[in-house]
Amino acid sequence: MQVRTRLLQWAQHGRVQWIAAGLWMALISAQALWLPEQREALSEARSESTRAQQQWQALQQRNRAIGSGAAPAVSPIETFRAHFPSTLDNSARAARLLALARRHGLSVQRAEFSHSLDTALGLGRYRVTLPAQGPYRALREFAIEALAADPALQLDLLTLRRADARSATIDAQLQFTLLGRSTSPAGAAAARSRP
Repeated sequence: MQVRTRLLQWAQHGRVQWIAAGLWMALISAQALWLPEQREALSEARSESTRAQQQWQALQQRNRAIGSGAAPAVSPIETFRAHFPSTLDNSARAARLLALARRHGLSVQRAEFSHSLDTALGLGRYRVTLPAQGPYRALREFAIEALAADPALQLDLLTLRRADARSATIDAQLQFTLLGRSTSPAGAAAARSRP
């Protein structure tokens, strides 16, 4: 009887060991799957923390410079102007606009151009007027893609006219303005002198 009892105890003890070994393997597998994701999240958190610290230090340095009476290195208007492309790029930007219209199947026979300068901000405005013909869908897709492709482009005017109600072709006039950072000495100097 004692031998049988001992054999039963040993068998039960062996089952417990197998169950414990299985749970241990499941824990190791779960840890192997979980750790890489946590390491990646930790790495992202560290880089974000580093960026935040750098921004904080830059703000502290700027505040110390302002508090000491030193003028900031760049005026707000200069910072604003820096977001615009140079007016020297206007010809290339206008050519891309015309090529995009033709790529959408629009017929553009001629284009009108005019340039003006906002000396207060040091920005140039290059107005492009495009009389075009084509299907409505092509006109719409062209306007959407043009505005998405150039953040310093604005659509000022869009007129649509259909000569015949049964025609799929629409006569349109689109007036765009290409905004750009002025490279003329007068515009740049006026922008720098403003507070």
